[in-house]
Amino acid sequence: MNEPIVSIIIPMYNSQATINKCIDSIKKQTYKNLEVILIDDGSKDDTLNESIKSTKNDNRFFIISQMNSGASSARNEGIIKSTGDYMMFVDSDDYIDKNMVETLVDSAREKDADYVVCGMITETKKEQTKTISIKHELTPQFIDKNIEIPDNILNLVENEKINGPYCKLIKSRIVKDNNILMPRHIALQEDLFFNIQVLIYVKSFMVIEQTPYHYILGNDKSVTMGYYHNKYEMLDEVHDLLLNFYKERSKNEKNLSRIKYIYIKNLYASILNLFHKNCNMNKKEKLEYINEIIKGDKFQSMIKQGKRKGFKYFILKYILKTKSKKVIYYTSKVIHYVKTKTKYGYS
Repeated sequence: MNEPIVSIIIPMYNSQATINKCIDSIKKQTYKNLEVILIDDGSKDDTLNESIKSTKNDNRFFIISQMNSGASSARNEGIIKSTGDYMMFVDSDDYIDKNMVETLVDSAREKDADYVVCGMITETKKEQTKTISIKHELTPQFIDKNIEIPDNILNLVENEKINGPYCKLIKSRIVKDNNILMPRHIALQEDLFFNIQVLIYVKSFMVIEQTPYHYILGNDKSVTMGYYHNKYEMLDEVHDLLLNFYKERSKNEKNLSRIKYIYIKNLYASILNLFHKNCNMNKKEKLEYINEIIKGDKFQSMIKQGKRKGFKYFILKYILKTKSKKVIYYTSKVIHYVKTKTKYGYS
């Protein structure tokens, strides 16, 4: 039996310090039938040359150079150019264990799974020679009916384990046949948007406990800490897709209420965004912005129906339930200060 081709898609931007380690980890894979597509998204450093040198004499690697258009655009170019039976994504500042592809492919073929998810190890460099590693294992499971996927992956959704493009092996025909791409107009949770679009068509879903992916934490990955003038609108669009995915497949009202609570979490993040140093809105404009949201029908519905266990979630919902723009404004301002000046705060 021929080994299926796995397309590995790697977007690159100013990654000259990390790209060689990333590429080297892929070259060492025990699974050899690979097609590796690297897309340089207009890097201003020597990423492109480093990747060319690192992949020399290995015809499994293909390098594309484009003007800076964002990670979604780069990944989309990789998706379009890919020809493999499966596809997976790796970030250019991360690396993978030598058996990652083999492990995921074997798992997928064992039960003919359309979509396989694995755990990861996060690594944070604290000092010149000290790295803190944390293993994030997932509970193994196999789901063989599309309609049963939402209720069985709720913990993955709530804990944002389904969000990222990495740590997943996907049958390419699902993506290709349904013309699924990363949304270019969304700069936050665009990968969750993509994954939900894929899951709409997935018939068999598998989670394995292995953690072969190494996710390197650093300032360059603090995208959620940046300022976005339309953060609420972007997160709301992604949440609408997620909520519809659940509504069409789940009759469990408790689970639906937990998905609706994610709206509250997103709203909180959007309001905190108003206090970012790059936000040029004055106090009056911020209060008006908050007021417009809390007057809306969606806010009223989600505040009433969204539920999740835990004291911090109760506090957050309690603050929003006041429906007072001033209470929400001043409380959020204090929380933002705590989050940015200390290591504490809501996650």
